[in-house]
Amino acid sequence: MRILFRPPDLHELDKGPRDLLALFLFADERPFTGVTGLADWRLNSRIAHLVRGGRFTGQFGEVLLMPSFERLPVGGVLLVGLGTRAEFSLLRFRETIQRLFRTVIGISATRFAASLPPWEPLKLRATQAIEFWTTELANVVVSRRDLDLDIVLYEPVEAQRAMMDTVLAFVRRYGG
Repeated sequence: MRILFRPPDLHELDKGPRDLLALFLFADERPFTGVTGLADWRLNSRIAHLVRGGRFTGQFGEVLLMPSFERLPVGGVLLVGLGTRAEFSLLRFRETIQRLFRTVIGISATRFAASLPPWEPLKLRATQAIEFWTTELANVVVSRRDLDLDIVLYEPVEAQRAMMDTVLAFVRRYGG
């Protein structure tokens, strides 16, 4: 198992290859921000077109797998709805992580890239956010020892520094 951190920028998004890029969208956030905004720009606003056309709304629990149109070095782009910002809670944060891992494993995308779901609006510290993320990943890894995951996490450098010890301990424990 490998978990690497990368800064959330276009140069890093262009690195690959990956099976999948997972993106999180609030139902009431336009324009898109963070990695989602960067990916939409790289995809010539295809995500925005899906949203404007009503094919993806960003409602909580909504998931859509779309092609990358060879604009990103990934096999597909997974859109994950977060609901509205006002409704987003710690419970939804955790459920979103669970949904991400179930979907990624369900489609056999063992080499994927994502950021964590937005943790700043919940007033979580970076260490708390990554602890929730690794706890949910551990649930997947324990039940599927055959997985050889290769994950890239797009997080700001300051957050990466805060998250690194937790990720290293996780890889030592579950990395195989």
